[in-house]
Amino acid sequence: WQNVCCLFVCLFVYLFICLFTYRIVCRTRGNLLNTFEVEVQIRGNSQPIRGLQYTYSEPKVFELEPKLGPISGGTLVTFKGEKLLIGSETTVQIGTELCEIQLQLSSNEVLVCRTQPVTSQQMTSILLRIDDVMISVSKDIDGTEIGLLRFTFLSDPTVTMVTPSSMFPSGGVSLVIHGTNFHSIQNAELMILYNNNNNNIRNRREVYLTECDVIDETSLTCPTPELQIEYRTNETGTELIFNLILDSVPSIVGLETINFMLHPDPIFTPFEKNVTQDPTQPIIIKGENFLLNELTLQHIIISAGERRCETRHIQEELVICYLEDTQGSEEPLFIKARVGNIETDIGYLTLTQEYDLLRIILPAVIGLLCVVFCGCGVSAFIFFRNVSRKKDVRLYRVMKNLEELEMGVAQESKKGFTELQTCVEEFDQDLTGGKLPFLDLKTYLMSILFPEGGLFMPVQKYRSNRFAHTAMILQSFRELLLNEEFLLQFIGVMEKQTDFVIKEKCKVASLLMVCLMGEMDYTTHILKQLLGQLIDKSLIRQHSKMLLRRTDSVGEKLLTNWLAVCLYGYIKEHVGTPLYRLSRALKMQLEKGPIDVVTGEARYSLSEEKLLRHVIQEEKLSCFLDTGDGNGMPITFLDCDSIGQTKEKALDAMYKGRAVCERPSLVDVELEYTKSKSSNSPIILRDIDSSNESEKGWTRINTLKHYKIENGAHFQLRTRTESTKCDYVGTIISVYDKKREQNLENHLWHLSKPDDAESNSSSSKEKMASEVYLHRLLYSKNVLQNFVNDLFEKILDVNNRQKENYPLAIRYFFQVLEEQASKHDITDADTIHTWKNNGLALRFWVNLIKNPEFVFNIYKSSTMDSCLLVIAQTFMDSFSVSNTKLNKDSPTSKLLYAKEVRTYKQSVANYYEDIKKLPRVSEEEMTEEMNSLSKNLQKVDMLDTEEALYQLLRYANKYSTQVNNNNNIMTTLIHAYCTHSNLPLGCYATGKM
Repeated sequence: WQNVCCLFVCLFVYLFICLFTYRIVCRTRGNLLNTFEVEVQIRGNSQPIRGLQYTYSEPKVFELEPKLGPISGGTLVTFKGEKLLIGSETTVQIGTELCEIQLQLSSNEVLVCRTQPVTSQQMTSILLRIDDVMISVSKDIDGTEIGLLRFTFLSDPTVTMVTPSSMFPSGGVSLVIHGTNFHSIQNAELMILYNNNNNNIRNRREVYLTECDVIDETSLTCPTPELQIEYRTNETGTELIFNLILDSVPSIVGLETINFMLHPDPIFTPFEKNVTQDPTQPIIIKGENFLLNELTLQHIIISAGERRCETRHIQEELVICYLEDTQGSEEPLFIKARVGNIETDIGYLTLTQEYDLLRIILPAVIGLLCVVFCGCGVSAFIFFRNVSRKKDVRLYRVMKNLEELEMGVAQESKKGFTELQTCVEEFDQDLTGGKLPFLDLKTYLMSILFPEGGLFMPVQKYRSNRFAHTAMILQSFRELLLNEEFLLQFIGVMEKQTDFVIKEKCKVASLLMVCLMGEMDYTTHILKQLLGQLIDKSLIRQHSKMLLRRTDSVGEKLLTNWLAVCLYGYIKEHVGTPLYRLSRALKMQLEKGPIDVVTGEARYSLSEEKLLRHVIQEEKLSCFLDTGDGNGMPITFLDCDSIGQTKEKALDAMYKGRAVCERPSLVDVELEYTKSKSSNSPIILRDIDSSNESEKGWTRINTLKHYKIENGAHFQLRTRTESTKCDYVGTIISVYDKKREQNLENHLWHLSKPDDAESNSSSSKEKMASEVYLHRLLYSKNVLQNFVNDLFEKILDVNNRQKENYPLAIRYFFQVLEEQASKHDITDADTIHTWKNNGLALRFWVNLIKNPEFVFNIYKSSTMDSCLLVIAQTFMDSFSVSNTKLNKDSPTSKLLYAKEVRTYKQSVANYYEDIKKLPRVSEEEMTEEMNSLSKNLQKVDMLDTEEALYQLLRYANKYSTQVNNNNNIMTTLIHAYCTHSNLPLGCYATGKM
C-alpha cells in the first residue's frame, strides 16, 4: 500500500505542474555587450512582470588542445576560453562530423567534446556554435585574432615491435613499444590476458591493465603488470595475449604479429656467508632466468649500502657489477638486487685493501738498489741535472716565443681593427691631372692579338726576297681569304686536324684579324657564320652553356679580337679613366705597406696568395729627392724598402703622370744618398754589394734600414756611368730572378725566408697563423671599393650615354646570339644569358680588368696581377646566373666580395634590360659602322698585313694534303686563282717560299 500511495502522489504532482504552471520561451536578438532589465507582459494583465535581468556576453576561445587525433575518434578536445556555456544550445563541428560535448567535464572556461570517427587522415576546420554565434578562430584576451581553429586527423597508430618480447609474473619491467602516430593518443593502456587453466578454475581468462606513457611519435613505455598466479616452470614458457587500448581505436595494426611470452621470475641467490673482497674487484651474484626474460643491463639494479654497483655483464645464471666508489670500508655493506617488482636481499659484503707480496718487498728492493748503486746515482744526478738545465732553457725559449706570439696576435688584431675603422684614404690628388698613358691603337692591338709577343707578332716588314712570285701569291691568297666559302672551309679543315692545338688556333685567329682589318664588314659576317657553327656543335654535344667559355676554336678567339678592335674608341672615351684610376690606386695601396721583393707578398694585398703573413715593424722615412732644380722634392719611403723599390718610388715621383716608356729603367739609374744637402760624401746604394748580410746560405737584399737611413735624408738619381753589377731588383715587385740567383753563392731573401729556412731563425717568432692577417684583405678592399664600383658602373652604364652612341658591336653581338637561340628553339633565358656573359664579360671585360697594361703604358707586377685577378673574378661572379652558397671553406677571393656581388648582380640585370630597350641594329647600320671603322683603321700605321698573309699561307701549305683530299671546292678555287695569276699549279703545296 505504501508504494501505491507514493505512485498516486507523484501522478498528482505531475498533473498539477502540467495544468497550472507555464513556461515562456523567447529568442533574443543581437545587441551590445551590456546588462538589461527583462519585462514580461502577459495578455489580460495590466501590470508587467519586472525584476529580472539579462546580460549579453561574447564567448571567446583562447586555446585548443590537442590539435590532432586518430581517425577512429575518441579524442577529448578541450576549448579554453570564457563564456563558453552561456547559450541555450552549444554544438561543435570538426570538419563534417559533430563533436560530442561532455557537459560533465565542461564549464564556462573549459568546453570538452569527443571526436567522432572519420574515413581518412585530414586537416579540418573547427566550428563552435553557441546559439547563433559561430566561432572558428582563437583570440587572445584583448580580442586580437590568433589563428583558425583546426584539427588534424592522423591514421590510427600501428605497432611494429615490442622489446623485450616477454615478461615474468612479478612484473614491473618497462616494455618499449615501437610503432607510428603514438603522439595522437591521449590515453594508452597495456592489456595482458592470461588463460588460467589450473585444477580449480577451468578456462578462466584474467585481464591485467597498466597505464602507458607516450615518449614520442614512435614509442610508448608500459610497465608490465603483476600477475596473480602461481606460474609453473617449463622450458618453452606460456604465450600471453598482448593488447593495447589507445583511446577509441578499435583495432591496432601489427598487434597480431606480436608473440608475447611468460617466463618464470628471475631468481637471485643470496650469499651463503659474508663476503670479503677488494673494492676494485667485481661483485658476482648468481641466480636463474636472467637471459630467458631478455633482461638488459638497465633492468637489473644492484646496490651496496648507499653505493651503486654498475651492472656490466649478464649471463643466464649470474650477474656481474662493479662498485662506482672503490674506497675501502670497515663496516660491511648490505647488497640488494632488484629487477622489476622483485627485490632480493643478497647478503653482506666487506671491502678491504689487500696487499700482495710485491707491495711489501718493493720498498726493500728499492732501498737495496739505492745503496748498491749510490755512486752511479750521484753520476746520474749530475748528468740529468745538466740535461734538465738544457730542457729548462729550451722551455724558457718556447714560453718566451709563445708570449711574443700572443703579443703579436694581440697587436696585429688591434692594428687590424684600427685600420678597418679608420680606412679613409684619399687618392684623388695623386690620381687626377695629366694625360692618361693610353697605348696607341697599333700597340693596343698587338697586346690583345698577340699577348705572347715574340715571333707571333707580324710587325717585321715583309721581306720580298723569299722567291720571285711571293707578292703575287700573297695577293692571290688574300683574294682567296675574301671568299667566304673558301675561308670557312679553310678554317674548318684546320680545326679538324689533331695537331692544330689551342695555341695555333689563337695565332690563326689573330693573323686573320690582321689580314681582314680593312674589311671589317666581311670579318663581321665571317664571325657570325663561325658563331652559328659553334652553337650547332654545342647543342649536338649538349654543352650549350659552355659556349664561348674557353678558347677551343678559331671563332672564339676571333670574337675576342673583333670586340677589341670595335671597342677601342669606347674604352678610351668611357671605360679607360676608371680602369686607370683603379690600377693606379691599387699600386699606391700596395706601396703603403711592406712588399717582399722576392716573393711578391704585400701587406695590403687583395689576394690571399700574395698576402704578407709576417709581422714587419716598418717605419716611414720622410726624405728629399733632388730633381735638379735645386729644390728637394719631399718623398716618403719605408725603412724596409729594398734599394730597387726605393728607386721605383723615386722614379714614380719624378715622372708622375707619364708613361713607363717615357722614363728611364731601373737598371739605367743609380741611387745616391747623402745624409744632408750640404754633405759632400754621397754613397751609392745597391740591392747587392759587399755589405749584404749572409747567414747559413741565405743572403738578405739590402734595405734602407740596412744603410741606417734616417728622416731628412737626401737622395738623387744619377745615370749609371760604370759597368757595375746590376741591382737584384728590376721592378718594385719583381718576380724572383732565378738566373741572377744562379750566379750567387747564397739564396736571396728580403722580408721573410721560406718556411723550411726559418726553423732555426729568429724571424720565425714573427710568423703567426695566416688567418690572423686576413683582415688586411678586408682593409685593402674597403680602401679600393669606390674605384671598383666606379669601374663596374662605367662598364654597365647604358642610360647615361646617348642611346645611339652605345657601341653597336655589343648590341649586334647580342642580337646574333638571340637570333641563333630563336633559330634552335632555345627558350631557356639562363642559356642565352650565359652566352652573353661568356662572349662579352668573360672574353673581353675580364681580360681588360686583369690586364690594364693592354690599354695603358704601365707596368703590372705579379702582386698587382693577383689583386686584379680577384677583382676580375668578382666581375665574372656578378654575371653568373647561379647563386653559389658560400661557407667558411670557400675561397677568400669569393668571400671578400660576397656582399657586393649581390648588388652587382642587380646592376647586371638592369644592364641587360637597358640594352633590350635600345632599338635593334639593322644590317645596313652595322655595315655602315664596320665600313667606317675599316676606313679609320686604314689611316693608321697598322700591323704588317703581308707578314700575316705569309704566316697564314704556311698553314695552308702545312695542311695542303688535307685540303686537296677533303675539300673539292677549296682545291678548285686554288687551281682557278693559280691559273688566273699565271702561277704554277700546286704552288701553295710545294712549300717553295
